[in-house]
Formats: sequence, C-alpha cells, structure tokens
Amino acid sequence: FRTMSSVRSNAAGGENIFMMILQFLEIFVGSMSSGVGVGFISSLISFLIVLHTKLYLLVCLI
Repeated sequence: FRTMSSVRSNAAGGENIFMMILQFLEIFVGSMSSGVGVGFISSLISFLIVLHTKLYLLVCLI
C-alpha cells in the first residue's frame, strides 16, 4: 500500500522507480522475516509442550 501511494504522489522517474522497488523489497523482507520468526517461536513452544507432556507420561508409567 505504501509503495502504490508513493507512485501516485510522486512523478515516475528512473531513480524514483528504483527507490520504490527498494522500498517494496524492504517491506517484503521485513514482513517475511517477522512471519518466519513468529512461526519458529510458535513451533518451538508447541514442541516444548509436547516434549513436556511425553516426559510427564513417561514418568507416570515408571
């Protein structure tokens, strides 16, 4: 959305298009890295919960 609004507000020049592409890539990579980070954290939490549950069941069986 930010990239398209800057296209509408500014004249399209060669340098301006390069800056818009750079800004889009910056937003895209930032969004992707935050999504990957949240995914890793949630999978780690899920793994630790399952591991804790299995260890608890193993201790109860012994």
